[in-house]
Amino acid sequence: MGHRVASLRSEAKLGARPLLGLLPALALALSASGCDDGATGTTGAVASGPASIAFVSPAGDAAPECRAIGIDVAARVPLLVAVENVSLRPPLACTGGSACGTVRLFVDGVLNNESASVAIDLLAGKLANPYHDGEVHPGTGAPDLLDLRVELTLPAGEPFVDDAGDVLADEVALRLMHECP
Repeated sequence: MGHRVASLRSEAKLGARPLLGLLPALALALSASGCDDGATGTTGAVASGPASIAFVSPAGDAAPECRAIGIDVAARVPLLVAVENVSLRPPLACTGGSACGTVRLFVDGVLNNESASVAIDLLAGKLANPYHDGEVHPGTGAPDLLDLRVELTLPAGEPFVDDAGDVLADEVALRLMHECP
């Protein structure tokens, strides 16, 4: 998974055109996910290894990325994840098999959104304060960042776990600002 995630992350680096920067990685990730066979409603893909999920954009391998939302405190901030060996479906749409599920996004430990695709929006309108500039707070010494976590969730709502019983998840930090430097 490491090579593929690194490849997806390098393709999804955001520049001045953030949505265009996501398109190559989104197309690659969607082509790699399972497909509905249309006839039975079951997945046409067979899991060929352990399930996994990782942030592609924002990438977690560098300093926290910044996303500009201007004055739109209800902005939808696009994020992208890579998912392997799991067919993504809306909640309750999976039929048989445990290699089917949904992506859940948590922001600072609180459920923010769910998605049946590798693209998921951070919903700024659900945050008490959408602006987080990354500056260190004098009182706490901690940077002002949003902690993002994505998890794969089974049809019944419980998280996917690996053979060791650990939840399949990935975490990154993000800055949301009026304008990014």
